[in-house]
Amino acid sequence: MKEYIIINHLIGSKSGQVEGFLISNFSEITIGRSSSSTLKFDKQKDSMVSTHQAKILISTTKPYQFSLLDLNSRNGTFLNKRRAIGAVTLKVGDIIQAGLDGPAFEFDLNPRPSALSSHIPSIGTIKRLVLEHIAGSKTGQLEFISLNDFRELIIGRGETSMIKYDIYQDYMLSREHAKITVDSKNPQKFTITDLDSRNGTFLNKAKLLGSAPLNFGDIVQFGVEGPAFRFDLQ
Repeated sequence: MKEYIIINHLIGSKSGQVEGFLISNFSEITIGRSSSSTLKFDKQKDSMVSTHQAKILISTTKPYQFSLLDLNSRNGTFLNKRRAIGAVTLKVGDIIQAGLDGPAFEFDLNPRPSALSSHIPSIGTIKRLVLEHIAGSKTGQLEFISLNDFRELIIGRGETSMIKYDIYQDYMLSREHAKITVDSKNPQKFTITDLDSRNGTFLNKAKLLGSAPLNFGDIVQFGVEGPAFRFDLQ
């Protein structure tokens, strides 16, 4: 049976597109805007992607073993909102992004090996969280967060933030404003916590005091009239 690496494009000029690569034909898949890249991005539209951004390494000795390596890219390569440093293990359902706000895609396999399918974290058929930005400099943008190894999501204007807002335009946010965490015993339960922010965090227009359950469809806002997003799943 032929086995493929499947790339589900989520953000960028290829959003909505799906690409497949026959595993037996490759030892690595290079990613970038170069004409020689295996996984090519548009030179004008996908400016966050470097000419040689990163590559996916395919193990020739261990089946279904993949890793991601950043190629000293300008904006960094992020795996599930964490910057990839050195070669990092790549799993089905992981989301790879060029820069924190650049083009992003989900890594998958077809067919999915049965041994892997049982380890794909999901809620029913849900594979990822989605933040739909409805106010602020990110208005109209979507953020996709893989459920793989999900522990917490820091939101703010600081360098350590995983959902990072513009330091000038989104001044209502603190450097580390709030965080979203998942219940270690129940992956269907999420919590949002205000991190002693200057202007406060609002959940469905009510000011958050400490932590509160976060449900799908809830609107989170930073400051009374600051940037906001809708928390959802896909």
